[in-house]
Amino acid sequence: MNMCTVIDQQFILQIPAPTIVWKTLVASPDLRHAAFIARYRDAMTVIFDEVESERFDGMVEASLVFSSDSKYLAYIAVYRGKQCVVLDGVPGPAFDVILSPPRVSADGRHLAYSARISGTWHVVSNEQAFESAHGIALVTMSPDGSRLAWAALQESGLTTMVVDGTPGPLYDAPLQGSVTFSPDSKHLAYAVHIGGQQLVVRDGVEGPRFHGVPGPPVYSADSQRLLHPAGDGTQQFLVVDETPGHPFDHIVIGENHLFSLDGQHTACSVQIGGCQHVAVDDVAGAPYDGISVATVRLSADGRRVGFVARLADARYVVCDGLETRVPNNAWGLSFSTDNKHLAYVANVGRRHVVFVDGNGVFECDGIINTCGKRPLLFEAPEQLRFMALIAGGLYSVVVKL
Repeated sequence: MNMCTVIDQQFILQIPAPTIVWKTLVASPDLRHAAFIARYRDAMTVIFDEVESERFDGMVEASLVFSSDSKYLAYIAVYRGKQCVVLDGVPGPAFDVILSPPRVSADGRHLAYSARISGTWHVVSNEQAFESAHGIALVTMSPDGSRLAWAALQESGLTTMVVDGTPGPLYDAPLQGSVTFSPDSKHLAYAVHIGGQQLVVRDGVEGPRFHGVPGPPVYSADSQRLLHPAGDGTQQFLVVDETPGHPFDHIVIGENHLFSLDGQHTACSVQIGGCQHVAVDDVAGAPYDGISVATVRLSADGRRVGFVARLADARYVVCDGLETRVPNNAWGLSFSTDNKHLAYVANVGRRHVVFVDGNGVFECDGIINTCGKRPLLFEAPEQLRFMALIAGGLYSVVVKL
């Protein structure tokens, strides 16, 4: 173990093993706060940085979500047979059922979710309710909380996307998980079924029709570009700004299609014959038996690519074509802000180890993910933060490389 210098190790909370619901433990996006659900004999509660919430009859266990500024926490609680969303410790109105998780704006000031009461569906936004008799789905809030979109089912069985309160055209159905606002909140894209085909609607304008759109649209960091996977019935490809790219046998879906931070390069996981590859700017790399879900990463300048791959029973972290074998599994790949380092987490026996450039730099009982499933954060080119479980305590750790 090549231990690096620990420059900060801040205690966050103690883990009460008899009462914690383990799968609910999540860290905030800045990896400085954490929360989990605790179960008692006749009640459940949320522990947020050692502070216990009001006790409720139950909790929706997959509902804990932080605002992206890490200051606010929302979750769904159950009381007297009803469900309510709790934001910043304050319960909202009660409904028969709430779809989880709620949506919270970046600054925690705006909240949106869908709910049902007495057979009627509602979109609740800042305690205003919009009704639909037939069904509501895919409630999505823009990052700044100023805009809201959702799918409303009509009596005819068709669906309309309601954007900022205004219904749009009717489609057969939206694609699950496809409603996406741009980072600057000014643009919206979503995918729909229509007449046996699928297409992406971008700012209200229909794009080309395809045999299928097997994954959600993705905006570049500057909000100016949009990509999504698509297929013609025989092959699949990335569509960038409505222009189809090089065709492959399949685009392998699993959050593995993305832009580089500068928006100039793309990457995706593809299948050619019986092998999977990572394609950067439509050029396929080496073949593997599998590419792990949500592990493909591009450096900010798009010049480096990292991912987790499988050959037979062996797993490797692959960076710039160089393979580093990992004993079991690896996840959380992250490039440093200067593009020089690649960090990831891997299982080594029963321990979790943080690796940088293939070298183990920190070992502990566990590394905790954020709500967005990211366990590592480069705060500076040589400074890495993560949330570590050490002897029953949870700590926000910063290491100097």
